[in-house]
Amino acid sequence: MRSARHQRPLILRTRSLFPYLWLVGGTAVPTQAQSIRGHVVDSSLGSAISWPTVQLSGGGRVLIELRADSNGYFEMHLNGVPDQPLALRISGIGYAPRHGIIRPEDIERDRHYRLLLQPVPYRLEDVTVVGARLVPKLVRTGFADREARGFGHFITEEAIALRNPAELLHMLGAVPGLRVIGQQIYVTRGTRGRGVCVPTVWLDGFRVSDDVLAQVVPEDVLGVEVYRGPAEVPVEYSGANAACGVILVWTK
Repeated sequence: MRSARHQRPLILRTRSLFPYLWLVGGTAVPTQAQSIRGHVVDSSLGSAISWPTVQLSGGGRVLIELRADSNGYFEMHLNGVPDQPLALRISGIGYAPRHGIIRPEDIERDRHYRLLLQPVPYRLEDVTVVGARLVPKLVRTGFADREARGFGHFITEEAIALRNPAELLHMLGAVPGLRVIGQQIYVTRGTRGRGVCVPTVWLDGFRVSDDVLAQVVPEDVLGVEVYRGPAEVPVEYSGANAACGVILVWTK
């Protein structure tokens, strides 16, 4: 018949600064080598805690430290451990660590313990994500991808609203390498910009006459792409007509 000691849960008291560490005992199995076998579980859900750390200390130093498996099980062999009270610490990510004192008289040979850790709620700080607004049409037409590649000059709806030009040509005239003369847009050539040529203009995917730019209302524009020479022009808009560059206008 088992003694009352084997029938009752084993409760080891912690140091005065810590709450009780509950070690619920199981069945003792006679063996020659002393060891502590345990299962670390969530005190609220009763589910296993994966990879918790179990540490045994004494005399001001760590004697044994191990990590339980993914199901929370561990076995700690006590060979060579001094015959004195030892400090036990169990910890896991997302759980409050538990501390307890194990005395020589508390250790059963090859006894299995159920160790309970209490989850600690963590409040994540508010995160503000800042990024460019993706307009479906600009994504569909390739504007967003071409802008990300960094070739050419791009004018967004936000930039137009910020400057609030009376005409789209006024916005284009501020782009380096472009010059507006009257109602006509030109790409400058030469070191002093004295030579000019007329770029090819596309409106919503259709090639149009360059004088159409003077008729486009700035508030109707989602984005403008400016490519000042054949080296910048995307493949889908390249060719003989792109020798003087290309301007793509996308409206709402």
